[in-house]
Amino acid sequence: MPGAGFSPRIAPTADPVALAGWQSLGGGALLAAAALVTEPVNAATVRALGEPAALGNLTFLALASVIGGSVYLMLLARWEPGRVAAYAYVCPLIALAEGAALKGRLPGRTEIGAAALLLLATHFSLSAYPNDLSMPGAEE
Repeated sequence: MPGAGFSPRIAPTADPVALAGWQSLGGGALLAAAALVTEPVNAATVRALGEPAALGNLTFLALASVIGGSVYLMLLARWEPGRVAAYAYVCPLIALAEGAALKGRLPGRTEIGAAALLLLATHFSLSAYPNDLSMPGAEE
């Protein structure tokens, strides 16, 4: 994102948890509508949504979206957008590590190459702040 390193901090105008919740609800509704239009839906599909695994995934997704979105908005109030965006590069790496640790899914050459590119992108993004190792809120 060109110029993001020069962007000012962005203070949320409302409660970050509420903003993240509404954004997740709106996005989820749009994705559900798109799925209903483009995917075959029958009684088995609806029954599958009531299975414990599906309910667990939906709960995790909802909580992760609200928590992650809230943290992102809180960081935007304290850091420049370019620095906050750099941390998004780390999420896929965590997913790869979790897949390997919990499910024994070892990443292939493509995933390892993509992970290397993500780490390089993170390095370049964060190198714009070489002397600022402060945590959000530390200056308050």
